[in-house]
Amino acid sequence: MYIVTQLISKKEHAKLRATFTSLDTNADGKLSREELLKGYEELYGNKQRAEQEVNTIMDNVDVDNSGSIDYSGTLRCRI
Repeated sequence: MYIVTQLISKKEHAKLRATFTSLDTNADGKLSREELLKGYEELYGNKQRAEQEVNTIMDNVDVDNSGSIDYSGTLRCRI
């Protein structure tokens, strides 16, 4: 996590945080699959494409298999 946080600029970090916050509709500090799905459905306008994208994200970012992604988890994703 230290390496990743040092490799992104403050501006990139702020943008990532703002995007996360906008998707976190219940403001619990975590993104559920449903919150991600809603955001991607709005972005793509296509539920099937959104589901595919969210499945890929959850597979790669939800490293502890909790069913949600916390902000620090976005910085520890598998590449």
